[in-house]
Amino acid sequence: MSLGGNMRAARKIAGDTQADTAAKLGMSASTYSNYERGDREPGSSFLVMFADAYDVTVDYLLDITPRTNVGSFLKMSADEMELLRDYRLLNNQGKEFIRQTMVAALNTYKKANFAPNMEAAKSLV
Repeated sequence: MSLGGNMRAARKIAGDTQADTAAKLGMSASTYSNYERGDREPGSSFLVMFADAYDVTVDYLLDITPRTNVGSFLKMSADEMELLRDYRLLNNQGKEFIRQTMVAALNTYKKANFAPNMEAAKSLV
């Protein structure tokens, strides 16, 4: 993925718009948009600032490594990113409820033999 694509992915995971990101980083929305579209190349200080704001590494942004500080998001669909964003907005009680619900659902799914490749799926988590 390109620098702009990696910036877009990190921004969307956080649930931010381009305007949100521009404000967070102290620049105009048009300048940020040019960076994300690849119309202009940001400098190294911007990359460090962006990486810090979105909890990714500069290596991730430059596509040297496909991992962020919290895991790989490159293979997440838009639906998965939205679910993750919504989950992160929950309080601890809500997160625990979702975790327990998922564990129960996965156990039921596994017992019904609907997931012959469940062990491979677990390795992705």
